[in-house]
This record gives sequence, structure tokens and C-alpha cells, in this order.
Amino acid sequence: MTPGFTGGADLFAAAPLVSGRTDRGRAVQIVIRGRGRVGKTVFANALGQFFRAAGARLQIWCIDAQDRPDSLGHFFPDAKFPPNLQQIDCRRWLEGMIHDQKTEGYDVILDVGTGHDAVIKKLRRDSDFPKTLAADGIRTISAFVVGTDAGDLDAVRRHLEDETSLGEAVLIVLNEGIVGHGPLRRVFEAVRNDPVIRLAEMRGAVVVEMPELGCMRGVVKRRLTFQAAADDRRLTRVDDPLSFFDQERVAIWWHRKLPDCFKTIPAEWMPRIPERVAVS
Repeated sequence: MTPGFTGGADLFAAAPLVSGRTDRGRAVQIVIRGRGRVGKTVFANALGQFFRAAGARLQIWCIDAQDRPDSLGHFFPDAKFPPNLQQIDCRRWLEGMIHDQKTEGYDVILDVGTGHDAVIKKLRRDSDFPKTLAADGIRTISAFVVGTDAGDLDAVRRHLEDETSLGEAVLIVLNEGIVGHGPLRRVFEAVRNDPVIRLAEMRGAVVVEMPELGCMRGVVKRRLTFQAAADDRRLTRVDDPLSFFDQERVAIWWHRKLPDCFKTIPAEWMPRIPERVAVS
């Protein structure tokens, strides 16, 4: 195990660029959105694991009917799910959960499964909940995960056309993990130059690139946390272990590439971490 390392907290504690990530200020509700198969759950998983390792008081909510190997429930035993996935029941469940967040003041990552974005849209039309939450000290961030297909931007386009979205923070995550070949800059060039991206940036959106982890499938299949996969050499003694080289790949991604990605996101859009985190 890397000496003195306790997870994401160490990296943030040592980096002046993220000194604004403290336990003071607004709570956040980060809504992970986008079309299917773009890596929404992977991004939610990485975000949740990293900021929990850094000490964030963070809940994970999920509206997703699929029990895939990468399901958030496998990595966050305390993740919250609605009792059923009928849209009206999901909306009522989500209203109750939001009320609890307003009362308790914790941060939230909400993974919106494919086909359930209508739940969010209905809440917007009925209550304009981003403005309502802002009045109660909660900042909402719509985080759209996209790949290289032009259709991946449709959800962003619809969001920009929705009058209830005006003024809401928008994060666009280019997922390098679904790029099959070619230099990443060239592959994402068309997406970055798309008029939808340009309009979003004019309205204050931030575009970031989530770094690829080549052995992501192997980590997820084994239901390992990223920190364990990166740092716990004892994993070489379990059945079907990650190779030494894959462990090194995870370590570089977890300790270096992922923090560098998160540093490019405004601190006030991310889960809050305590100013002082014990370091072994």
C-alpha cells in the first residue's frame, strides 16, 4: 500500500487548487444524466467513491431498473433506491428524499437511469425544484455524461431548451472510457466543437474529460472498490485477482488522473469535504 495514503482526501489536502472544497457552504445535488451506455453509472461510482474516501457526507440515490455488475448498489451498500420504478412512485420517493436532504444538509449524487429522466423533468415543470432547492441552500448540478456520438448531446440540447433549467449548473463529462480507438483529442474534437457544447459553455457549463481506465471492466466485474484495487496488494492472493499491471493502472488513475479531472470542476459544484482529514 502506498505509504501514508488514505484515499482521495490526501490528494485534496495537499493541493492548493482545491482549497475551496470544505465542509462549509451549500449542499449539492449532482444529477447524473445522459443516454444509455455512455458511462453514467461509472462516473457516479467514481465520483461517489472518491469523495467518500475524502470524508464527504454523501448519499447515493439511484433510479435505475437494471441490476448490472456496475450497479451502484454493489459498491455503496447504503445507496437509496425507490421501492419500485413506476414514474409516479419514483417522483414521490424523490420528493421525500429531497425533503430529507433539505432537513439534514448532506450532499447527494443521483444516478438517473435510462428512461427515468422524465421524473426529473416532471419535477421541474411542477415545482421548478432547482430554484426551490437553491432557496433552501442546495445547489443542483446536472452532470451529462457523453461519448463521441452526436446523439449523446441530445439530452444536453433538451436541457438547454427547457426554461426551467436556466441558471442551473451544467457539467458535461466526456467519457474517455468508451472511446475505442484514435487519439482522444481528435476523437472528441467534433463533440467539443458542436454548437450544443458551445451554447452550453456560453451559459456557464463546464466541460471535463473523465480519464479512461483500461481495466475498468475487470475492476467492476470483481466488484472491487477503486481504492482497494489500487492499493491493497493482498488482492493478489484472492481468486481471480487483478494482474500486477492492472493494479498499477488503477493506482495511476485513482491517485493521479481522477483527482486531476475533479480539480477542473468548480469546487462549489462538488461534494464538500472536511478541512481537516486525518492522514495516517
